[in-house]
Amino acid sequence: MPVTQRAILLQHDEVFDEEGWRMIIKIWKVTKSETSPEGIDYSLSLISPEGERVVGYDNHWPKGHHRHVVGREGPYSYRGIHRLIADFRSDVSRVRRKRQ
Repeated sequence: MPVTQRAILLQHDEVFDEEGWRMIIKIWKVTKSETSPEGIDYSLSLISPEGERVVGYDNHWPKGHHRHVVGREGPYSYRGIHRLIADFRSDVSRVRRKRQ
């Protein structure tokens, strides 16, 4: 019987600011497969003080790489972990500026 490798957590950050916003970044290394061709699974979220997910990036099956920004969902062009986090933080900054 083949041994199935479990996901390895590469990064898990959860940050709360003084206004009640919460930013969550979770990235796992997984076995490359049809559902995870890069060998990475991720979920990044910005949660408002009211509990609404305002920005979200994830790559769950069957949708693949996509993002949610203020209620709109669209594709996301994954180009590595560092770019993923930079793109997410850029959207977070843009949304936060508009809400102030």
